[in-house]
Amino acid sequence: MAAADSQVTQPEMPEQMKCWLCAQSFDAGQGRLHGKKFLCGLCSNAHRTMRRNLGGYPEEMQTFTSEEISDLFRTLHSKKPAGGGLNWQTMKAVMCTNIATRQIEQAKDKVKGEWLPASVWETRGWAKETIEHQDNKWSDEYNTQVYKIRITSETWAQIHERIAESLLRQERDATKKRGKEAEDLDVPMASVPKDDKDKKGQVAAAKKQERENEKIHALAARAVGAWTKILGQCEKMADKVHSTAAMPAETMQTYDELTAKLQKNMTAARQAINGFEQNKGKPVEDMAALAELPFQAADVKIVTQQSGVILKEVRKAFPKAAPKRKAQEVPANQEAQPKRRRAKTNP
Repeated sequence: MAAADSQVTQPEMPEQMKCWLCAQSFDAGQGRLHGKKFLCGLCSNAHRTMRRNLGGYPEEMQTFTSEEISDLFRTLHSKKPAGGGLNWQTMKAVMCTNIATRQIEQAKDKVKGEWLPASVWETRGWAKETIEHQDNKWSDEYNTQVYKIRITSETWAQIHERIAESLLRQERDATKKRGKEAEDLDVPMASVPKDDKDKKGQVAAAKKQERENEKIHALAARAVGAWTKILGQCEKMADKVHSTAAMPAETMQTYDELTAKLQKNMTAARQAINGFEQNKGKPVEDMAALAELPFQAADVKIVTQQSGVILKEVRKAFPKAAPKRKAQEVPANQEAQPKRRRAKTNP
């Protein structure tokens, strides 16, 4: 009996289950079984959110391997804020980055790249972190480290933008499909006079448009605040850029493209702000719909960062100002000549 009492009973360890999406192990209570497959809480919510907003996986993920899918869901785990959940915008950003990275990696084996300094790749829209992970070597020609990125005709920013647009299109299609399915449901309802139904529908549509206008106005105001100074700098140095003989053609091209993009985006943003102001004081049903902006929220930060890199390269190409001449110093063994004073004359 004493021997039995001396034995310490070890507490039972909770059963470990492997999530079939992120391939990580969890306690059984941290998720649930779907048939024979275990899903952790975060992956279950993320998978459900994808199906609700996109109708399933993004189109570009249909060819993902199981390991690539697991890598994406593990990335979602790392983006989850402490004490909170993942929002849809964060999920879309992670999917865009993962899909773009995969497409770049696939292109490496198909297309040869050129050796260029990191600053040149940055002006083409490539992220610094991406550049530093590419093949590199020392170049005597450039007198710096050069990198080779095997790409097709698209830059990282272009691929990322294309994927974001694809997700947005898929999201809109899923929303339309949900609306159609709701209309097709044969649910008995109390009859409502047609005029009342039309009026309620118009009010609901007007309120929805009002919310869309507010989103567009907020994005436009954010863009104007971020880009006004940058566009002013671009326009101020335009003559100098095009008159500098030593300005590299590639740098001038990226500068011109940046200026044109900023002018286009700023014009649209200011029009949206003016339209929003004109709607103030009007009944909801009389408010005019604001036009869609030619950029998204993520573009504000991307273009701002690219602008800093491009303008830095432009300024490097400007001719250096001649150094100011220093005042002639008096030798230590020589006394400074007294200043000549004008004698006062009595009137």
